[in-house]
Amino acid sequence: MSVEPKAVPAASAPITPRAGRTGAGLPNRQAVNAYKDYREVPPHVFLDETYNASGGFSGRIGSGRYSYLIPNATENFYQTRNRMSIYLNDFRQYINAKYEPIFREVIKTYVQTDQGADMSKHLYLDFVDNVTGGGASKNDFLKTVIRQAYIHDVGFIVMDRASDSVQPYLYLKAVKDIAGYTVDIYGGLTSITFEDGEEKKGDKAIYRRRYIGLDRWAILISEDRKNWTVSIESPNTLGILPVYPLWTHRGDDLADYSTFEPSNYGIAGYCAWLYDKGSKLDYVIDKQAHATLVLQGDIAAVPNGADNALIISPSDHSVFQPTYISPDPALPRVHQERINAVEDKIIKMMAEGGVSVSFNGAAESGVARGYKFWATNSTLKQTVVLLTSADKWIFETYKRFTSDTSGWVAYSEYPADFTPTTSLAMNELVELINFYEEKGMMKNAADAHMRLRALIDPMASREDSQDLLDEIEDRYDGTAGGGGVDEDDDE
Repeated sequence: MSVEPKAVPAASAPITPRAGRTGAGLPNRQAVNAYKDYREVPPHVFLDETYNASGGFSGRIGSGRYSYLIPNATENFYQTRNRMSIYLNDFRQYINAKYEPIFREVIKTYVQTDQGADMSKHLYLDFVDNVTGGGASKNDFLKTVIRQAYIHDVGFIVMDRASDSVQPYLYLKAVKDIAGYTVDIYGGLTSITFEDGEEKKGDKAIYRRRYIGLDRWAILISEDRKNWTVSIESPNTLGILPVYPLWTHRGDDLADYSTFEPSNYGIAGYCAWLYDKGSKLDYVIDKQAHATLVLQGDIAAVPNGADNALIISPSDHSVFQPTYISPDPALPRVHQERINAVEDKIIKMMAEGGVSVSFNGAAESGVARGYKFWATNSTLKQTVVLLTSADKWIFETYKRFTSDTSGWVAYSEYPADFTPTTSLAMNELVELINFYEEKGMMKNAADAHMRLRALIDPMASREDSQDLLDEIEDRYDGTAGGGGVDEDDDE
């Protein structure tokens, strides 16, 4: 790191913390102004950035971009710290663990007559291979939907059809696309309006919205996003709303789609905190390794140059001997202790969300860590329930769009269970047990012990292994207050 050599005025005014955060009085003001508090960003936009490592997590600032790295009170090297920061993205692994194991093998769809005879040649099977009209299969589409739903608590599946002579198609809409909606007394949707992009007409931008109701479909357009006119509309003769909200977590207010705080917002906020504190720790460590040379006089007096130097103006009254300065060596330890505490908090929050997280591998530079993320058996089962429900809705809505009243049925074969041996090796289970015991998460430790028993002797009857089960229950029943997740349907 290099600092432009210049004299420091003896009477320079101190920079207040407020000035440091706004950039006032700093030579790097434009870079510091790139900081944005994540709470100023719409929650669902922030969650997308947390998952995609984009926006404030991208490490790119300038030209309207922003960062979630909080500047120090007098930090002059914000751009440098921003470039060297690393976002580890535990959030992505947490979300993916809830659905990826289900799609490790292709989910097959079958069509049968009402008498149970297989129909290997059916238009619905063609639809399953290309549900979007752009080549995406139903498997690929549902993976995208369930990921969107686990990030934001809900994702919207919409079915439409260009004309009666072509197959229907599906598309996904997110919570942040909602422009308005109506519900019945039970909280069920009766209409919903989505933002539908914009198009350029000369120098003007034409904004579009898509209204879908029990009564009609409509495309609305506007030039100012205030006054909307109907461009295209047609009646809805299906008898249903062709929109399926796939909920993974629903709050008390069943009608609250666009203003609720997502259940993952707290975890994402901690991820932003770690992103900032981790980069500061790396920065302090770097400053420790490359101390600043303090000289009095002219930088040209250093024949081999200096990577990082502070030049003090010559004085007739005092002589300053060359020396090196660096941050207090206690600072990295303090930073690391705070980071470890937040990491432990995130791990416990993820356990409450149905994903077990364990430490894996030695620490790398700064706060770089390796983790393993495993969704619990009950979480994966619940994902299968959600996917099966969406699958059934797609099939039934397809029949309405095609006016098909014949007795054929379609179904998909999802995994019925997720045995521990399919994803965890023996050494990984031992690692989990040790990790959970160290953190006091005894219910999780007991579950890992059960998995280990099944892996060591999967053919043993319950009677044969009862002694071991009793030992496990005696060891963990009521000790340390739990801290893990109950999985009543796992065994």
